[in-house]
Amino acid sequence: MNFLVIIMLLILTGCVNDNNHIEVNAYVDSAMDAMYKGNFIKYSEITGLEINKVEEIYMNGLNIESNAFANYFDIRNLTEEMQNEIINLYKSIYSKSKYEIENINDSGNGYLVDISIYPINIISLAYNDILLYIDEFNVKTFNGDFDNLNDEEFENEYVKGIIEVMKRYLPEIGYSEKNYYYRSFT
Repeated sequence: MNFLVIIMLLILTGCVNDNNHIEVNAYVDSAMDAMYKGNFIKYSEITGLEINKVEEIYMNGLNIESNAFANYFDIRNLTEEMQNEIINLYKSIYSKSKYEIENINDSGNGYLVDISIYPINIISLAYNDILLYIDEFNVKTFNGDFDNLNDEEFENEYVKGIIEVMKRYLPEIGYSEKNYYYRSFT
């Protein structure tokens, strides 16, 4: 996930006030919550960063994700309206994020933190329906159903359909096997 890069930047921006595992756990957990779930308050309290700065980092991550979405689905001209729709979709998806801090080790020069991340399976859940939607969209395109639309309207129609398919699967979100992520910081 592209968000891992953003999370690590966020984790590295803060500081831990005490060499205490409980505080390190709260610190890393709050950084993960801020970047995945949009819960900024605890991280802001721990690090002293202004909430709007933490939110800005979060939104940068969502912008990266919306661009990755556009690339994945071959969307060439993502409008601001559609980018906002994709961002809202990702907010809903990532609000269901699941991760656990497995282990914290004090290396003497900092901490080594083992984090288990459970990848969200929405793409695999929605995959067949997305393909079906794209096939139907292509048939409609071939039949001239979108001839009256300009390029921007055409792409917006395409994106809206994919988003709607994915939204239908939000209540069914589950998780793939956990991945381990290791990070050290001082």
